[in-house]
Amino acid sequence: MSRQRTIEKEVEVPGRGLFTGYPVTMRFRPAPAGSGVVFIRVDGGSTVRIPARIDNLTKRARRTSLRNGTSSIETVEHCLAAVRGAGIDNIEVVLDNAEVPSIDGSSLPFTEALESAGVVEQDIERQYFDVTKPTRVAEGEAEVVAWPGEHGRLDIIYELDYGGTNPIGQQVFRFTIEPETFRDEVAPARTFVTEHEAHQLRSAGLGQHLTYDDILVIGKDGPIENTFRFGDECVRHKVLDLIGDLMLAG
Repeated sequence: MSRQRTIEKEVEVPGRGLFTGYPVTMRFRPAPAGSGVVFIRVDGGSTVRIPARIDNLTKRARRTSLRNGTSSIETVEHCLAAVRGAGIDNIEVVLDNAEVPSIDGSSLPFTEALESAGVVEQDIERQYFDVTKPTRVAEGEAEVVAWPGEHGRLDIIYELDYGGTNPIGQQVFRFTIEPETFRDEVAPARTFVTEHEAHQLRSAGLGQHLTYDDILVIGKDGPIENTFRFGDECVRHKVLDLIGDLMLAG
């Protein structure tokens, strides 16, 4: 078995929250072996620790959020995907506000920060979560199916299908997660919304600070005042989100 890993030194990522627009500084810090991924809020005159585990999930629309008591941390999935993509087991993620910085809506800024921090092995063997029998979760026309696979390896096949009248249409992406392939093929894929969804979010008071440079808005003729990084960027970002959410298995 391989050894657990953490980062070598602390590194900082400033920005604004995707939904709230709150200014925030996030710091990745080394963590002891066996401690896992822990988010820490240090604003408001107190320190609140929120382990990245499914037990701490709180219901939110369009994002993954964690809660401990009255304190929550919003939109953690892009950060968690970067941690998984870098092969890091133990890390502290310290924030001075309620939402992880969005930057460009992808995992790439977090991936680059973790690379600059360096990675070190620790003295405890890595633990694995193995799927032992087929498992299915479905709601409406959406479903996720997990099948047993090779030990220590995560393969993802994602079919995104918004239908023929939607500007995104159908996209399929197959991916095996490794640090190099994650950085090049998934980490740069950005959050996206259709033009109709963007108007709905604005009407609900969300994302008021965002411009077409900050988030990928897709109109009937493609990205508005922006360009795709991949021809299938939308499905790649869905894979990114899924990787981040799977980290909540601990």
